[in-house]
Amino acid sequence: MRTIIDDPMSGKTLTHELQGLRSFRVGRIRVIYSVVSMTLIEIVSIGPRKSIYEETYKIISRENRFTPYRLIGLYFSRVGSALPNRLVRSTR
Repeated sequence: MRTIIDDPMSGKTLTHELQGLRSFRVGRIRVIYSVVSMTLIEIVSIGPRKSIYEETYKIISRENRFTPYRLIGLYFSRVGSALPNRLVRSTR
């Protein structure tokens, strides 16, 4: 997660139905996220490569609008260069 927080554009840009999202590889696991700003990264889903893209699409398809923090209920926020970063649970 530190790599994503330090450089939000480090993940692979996704296309087609997942356009606007990025994917970061951690072994066999993928972290699917959205860069809201350089100080706010919304985690959409985390899971194995084998099924994560299809599962993410299903989650997004069920929602009328894309609200990642509502999907798993957390996001990362970086204020300036203050580290360690805070893991914040959404109240929405």
